[in-house]
Amino acid sequence: KTAFVYGGKTANNTKIPVTVVYSDDKGENWTTCELDNIYNADYYYVKFFDANNGVVVCGYGKSNDTNESSRIYKTSNGGESWDIVGSGPATNIIKGVVFVTADIGFFCYDYVEGMDSNLYKTEDGGKTFAKVLLEAQELDSSAANSQNQENATRGEQGGKDNADTSEPLKWNDVYKEAITPVVDSNGVITIYLTQGKTAVYNDGKTAAKYQSSDNGTTWKYIGQVEIKE
Repeated sequence: KTAFVYGGKTANNTKIPVTVVYSDDKGENWTTCELDNIYNADYYYVKFFDANNGVVVCGYGKSNDTNESSRIYKTSNGGESWDIVGSGPATNIIKGVVFVTADIGFFCYDYVEGMDSNLYKTEDGGKTFAKVLLEAQELDSSAANSQNQENATRGEQGGKDNADTSEPLKWNDVYKEAITPVVDSNGVITIYLTQGKTAVYNDGKTAAKYQSSDNGTTWKYIGQVEIKE
């Protein structure tokens, strides 16, 4: 099964709805199916799990740089017809979507300061979601910029005695922004927690790596890895 999603746009005054085109014979023949009358789409995801069952996610209606709507569609007849399952769990901009099975999927959003997680998991095909919260670890106190930089700066401005009041950074202060999970050929799911836009720990050049071998039921901390340019 091969499938693509296109449309959800207005081009040359012509409205093109969100549309799926799919092939059952490795591209020799194609079938087209219109999904929805949306004309301001910004994100698409499509995956078929077998000959009959598939999912499409569409992010659309971006009102500003931080918010957009989304819809989830599923088919059980090979793409001939699609039903709206629901919407994503947040209204932030979608960074990426990954479905591991027809029921289990992950939605990753742009991180906004103060969020306890920007990654969500569904176990019922997109009807309901729960945040993915990964276990905090210990930071290396000898790493570059391991102290709270804001407090350290204030201390330096207030004098030498106050400079010692800077506090060590905590794990959740550093590794907080997930990127879209990656699934390898063995079904192992990898998540990296990055430091976001305010990265200072280890000069912002490390991320925390976690993996799951049971579709995200449990997660194992692998270590801090260097981010290569």
